Amino acid sequence: MNSVLATVVKSILPTPHWRLIRRATNRLRWLLKFRLMRMYGFPVLEHPWVAAKYVLWDPEVESYTYELANESEYVAFIAPLLGVQPQQVAVWIDEAKTDPYLTRDRGFRWSAKRRLPLGNRLMWYPIARALKPKLIVEAGIHEGLGSEMFLVALSRNSSEGFPGRLVSFDIHEDTGGLVHPDLRARWTRIIESTLTGMPKALRGLEVDLYVHETPHDPQIIRGELRCALRHAAQRLAVIDSSGLIRTVLRDHCAVHGGSHHFFLDQPKNHIVRSFGMGLAFFERSRIRLDALNDDSPQDLQDPQGICGGGGDGPMADAA
Repeated sequence: MNSVLATVVKSILPTPHWRLIRRATNRLRWLLKFRLMRMYGFPVLEHPWVAAKYVLWDPEVESYTYELANESEYVAFIAPLLGVQPQQVAVWIDEAKTDPYLTRDRGFRWSAKRRLPLGNRLMWYPIARALKPKLIVEAGIHEGLGSEMFLVALSRNSSEGFPGRLVSFDIHEDTGGLVHPDLRARWTRIIESTLTGMPKALRGLEVDLYVHETPHDPQIIRGELRCALRHAAQRLAVIDSSGLIRTVLRDHCAVHGGSHHFFLDQPKNHIVRSFGMGLAFFERSRIRLDALNDDSPQDLQDPQGICGGGGDGPMADAA
């Protein structure tokens, strides 16, 4: 679908109908997928089979799923931050990779693969298992693979005596379809902008883990993060899928005494180039509530002109 036709169709159809058509035709959007490969700098001549499989039939033009090529490096990175042995992290990662819900055959879908590798979400799983959060706040749902992964972790935590809940935000009604009905008892899905929805939904609650997966706009990240900090539990962990392309999380670590860490995951046999994961920890006693209302300088612009390596694709509406 070329950009002119897309513009005409979008002007005629209501947003939900337009999104349904767009996602249903993802496998056939060959020009868009070719442009995405070029944008990510994928070496087509070195890996022609990977390129051909992606362009001809892959349904993902945003929120990519893939295997991790540097999984062992991540284990070594995250273990000391979580205060556990690398062997335990490896056990949790294997737990996610073999979980019957996460590995099930989801049937044919035009907008998703039958079996979905967790991609960058695999890095989140041991964090949720180690921290045993009572409340996870997820900003951005899309198909719901990340939501389902967190719900599996919460279910395992609960069986060990550490119950918890997930509150997820998105502006689109058609999100979260991948989440299995068995897992939804611990899940609250809120269809509203995070900037208006989070302050209302989190009133009187404490957040243990907050995950940014909405568009990587500095204003959005800043609004979400400040709300999470206002509602921080004794210790708040923050996962930022914008990696290092935005400075919001690092800036807030400097102000509030948080510790910032970064890991660049390497997708295996995939065209996408990840922007990695920012991970920060805040102690509530060190959070400066007065500073959460101050205006801060604009963050650095995306040096690559691409927002959303592991989240919403930057060109999802481009074709």
